[in-house]
Amino acid sequence: MMKDKSTTKKSSKLKELFSWRDSLQGKNETLTSENNDSLLNYYSSLANNHPDIVIVFSRECEIVTIDIEKLQVLLGQSIQTIDQLKSMLSPNSYIQLKSAFHNTLKGNTEKHEIEIKTNSNEALTFILTFIPIKNRGEIEGAYLIVTNITEKALLRQRLISSEKHLNSAQQIAEIGSWEYLIEEDQLYCSDNFYYIFG
Repeated sequence: MMKDKSTTKKSSKLKELFSWRDSLQGKNETLTSENNDSLLNYYSSLANNHPDIVIVFSRECEIVTIDIEKLQVLLGQSIQTIDQLKSMLSPNSYIQLKSAFHNTLKGNTEKHEIEIKTNSNEALTFILTFIPIKNRGEIEGAYLIVTNITEKALLRQRLISSEKHLNSAQQIAEIGSWEYLIEEDQLYCSDNFYYIFG
């Protein structure tokens, strides 16, 4: 496949722009206004086109920007304020996330798994990733990336349930099971296997 000259030129400009940015980090030099605008557009594109929901918070914990449409589809309601978000969380989850936000303002990236109930009382599981927004060494706010892992959480629960049922069945039948993985040279035994063999 052949690339036309304009595609090659744009690709080269993108590489050059990010190389400049990387080389300027930690120095007192700044990008030109044009390059700074281009970088801002590239990063905005990342947030706007990210498959997960990206929320931007100020240092004062105010929502600066949020993808209302994605949240509406996912949760069945729109969230535009912290109070609306708080109403969907359990008190423990809210305290955990408030602490994560404050740790992010100290420069730490945090990741937490929480469960939220929708208006239709459906339980959804999310990974929330807090990332500090830094500008010239100062933390000005936080990104929050919201990833829906409900399907994975349900599969995990089913696996745990199946394992418990298998262990119960083996206890009742007074049998045990084991599995040897040749490539890993690992032996995995059921709880009842250990019980039988002491």
